[in-house]
Parts: sequence; C-alpha cells; structure tokens
Amino acid sequence: MRLKTFSAPTTAEAMRLVRDEMGDDAIIVSTHSDTDGEAVRVIASMDPDLTDWPAADALCQGHLLSRESLETLSLDGPGIEDPDLAPGAAEVITDRLAEGPVRLDVYEAVCRVLSHHGAPGAMTERLAHAAATKVVRDPAVALASAMDAEFTFQPVPSTRDSRPLMLIGPPGGGKTLTTAKLAARGVMAGHSVGVVTTDAKRAGAIEQLAAFTRVLKIDLQTATTPSELAEAIVRLDGHDAVYIDSAAVNPFLDSDMRAMKGLIRAAGADPLLVLPAGGDALEAADMAQAFADAGAGRMVVTRLDVTRRLGGMLAAAETSRLSFSGVSITPRVSKGLSPISAVSLARLIMPDAMRKPETEDGQAPTRMAGTAS
Repeated sequence: MRLKTFSAPTTAEAMRLVRDEMGDDAIIVSTHSDTDGEAVRVIASMDPDLTDWPAADALCQGHLLSRESLETLSLDGPGIEDPDLAPGAAEVITDRLAEGPVRLDVYEAVCRVLSHHGAPGAMTERLAHAAATKVVRDPAVALASAMDAEFTFQPVPSTRDSRPLMLIGPPGGGKTLTTAKLAARGVMAGHSVGVVTTDAKRAGAIEQLAAFTRVLKIDLQTATTPSELAEAIVRLDGHDAVYIDSAAVNPFLDSDMRAMKGLIRAAGADPLLVLPAGGDALEAADMAQAFADAGAGRMVVTRLDVTRRLGGMLAAAETSRLSFSGVSITPRVSKGLSPISAVSLARLIMPDAMRKPETEDGQAPTRMAGTAS
C-alpha cells in the first residue's frame, strides 16, 4: 500500500493537491491539523484494498509516525515494523481504522459545504471524515448519518412533562414568537395551555404576547419577580402545558444570568434555549455553553428564514451538547415550529437543489457541493 502526505494551509487546499495528483478515486486515510493551526496534513492512498489492512487512519497522528516517515511511506501489511511507531501504536491504529478508509469525493464535498457555512475547522474535518467512511456515495446522505452520531434530537413535548417550559436566550432570538407558536400548537391539539411572561424589560413585549394569547383565548399571566412567578405557576396548576416567556439576557453578564436562574428555580421550570441562527460560530458556541451551564438541555433555532450560513447553530450544538428540539423558518405563528432530525439538518446544509438524480445503476452519483442556497 502506498501512502502520501499532502500539506497545505487549509483542508480545501490540501484536498485540491490530492485530487490533482491522485485523481477522484483517491482514498483519504485521514487528516490532521498541526498544533499551531497553521497547516493541515492529509494522508491519501490509491490502494483500493485499503480496508484489508486494519490500521491506516491513525497514521495521520503525528505521535504515531514522524513527519519525515509520512512524506512518502510504503506499507506491506500489518506486520510492518517501523522504528517511529510509539509503543502500543498497533492497537491504537487498529481501533481507529475499524471504520475503514474514506473517499475523497464525499470528504471533499462535505468539507466544502461545511466550510461555506462557517463551521469550525475541527468539526468540519470530523464530520467530513465520519461521512466519508459511510458506504453510501451521496454526500448529503453520508452527512446525515454522520450528524446523527454527532448531535442529539429531542422534540419539544406537546403536553406538560411535569415541569413548565421556560424559554430563555439572548436578545433577538425570538422567544416571544416561539412561545406563541408553542401555545398555538397546544391549543390546536386540544390541550389546556397556560402562558406566563416575565419580560418587563423590552418595550411592548407584554403587549405583543398578549395579542397572541387573546387570539388563542388564553389568559396571559405576568410576573416580574421570582415570587410572583411561583404564584403564577400555582394558579396554572392542572394545565396540560405551561410556557414561560422570559426576558432576554446577556449570557456573559453575571447579573443577568443570576436573575434568570432565580426565575428558573422559582418556577421549577425546564429551560429551553431559543437561539437565532447566523452570526459567528465561536460566539454562538460560547452563548450556547453559557445557557447549557444554566440548566438548558435543548434548544430551538430561529430565524432560519433570514439565515444562509448555519455554522453557528452547528457549533452551538457541538460545544454545549444541547439537543436540537426544532427550528423556526417563518415569523408566522400559524406555521409553528418545524421538527428537526439528522436528515432534515443535512438537507438544510446541503439543499435538494444540489442533489442529482440517480444513475442507471441505481447509485446516487457523487458531486461536489457548492454553496448552499
């Protein structure tokens, strides 16, 4: 088996080097980013029987083989003895290569589309590698499979699951609109719904939610302190679902977070993060982590109708380990929230417009992903 290492400043550039020298049939053994973040190393092979040797992927890790030995390396099989192999490296290599090799076409397609969405580099490489180890040749289907393993999906319950649901989040996330959507869904399902607002900060916030609840024939409860909120929850005891619309908070301001936590404790609530899509991925990840530390376990992503790059929501979920509970793709209350799964998330990342029909042999042809529309 012949392996060769390609180095470049970015993954995309390294992929181009592989394609130029080895063509579309190259198999990516693995990738590795230097610790200083200034270079990406990709190890590729032209050997179609790579899976017969159960050890290739971990070769990308600098601690297993020296850089010099990786530049051009010829391997004859699992019996190889290399002086640069660290003790126990054979076991590590075997464990990491159980997945098998990855295909350049799928790997490159996923890398390109995730990079377009502004996803962090480490996550892009990990998802692309996981997708490219799948037996399917369609990058969108492979990405869905990789995302199913990377993220968790837990829908917002339709009826009360022992605790009121408090919607929390940063400014501009759409908590009030999401509260109205959840309440409307419950009413349309025939459930008794209670709604409370604690948002006395934003001008017109109470009036906005009151306009929605009047249409739904729900008496809106208001509370500005933890004790008032606790009393409101007692009054709503027996309802199938109780939704609490809270004021926006700065997740990086201790006083804001303390006040929010006090309301959560007073209501005995289950906090649900409402996070707007778009924006910087690292900022979104930090925000999501702050709300996860405050007790949130799930999140609804909003403003997808005005967002084209979704790297922020991916980074938020990856860093915080919050579960996706739904997405909002329209400001219309009647349209509600859309469910989200690994398949629908992959479709958002790789729209159907980028898909091609199946070939005569029934296989979905591999194509490079461009930009998402």
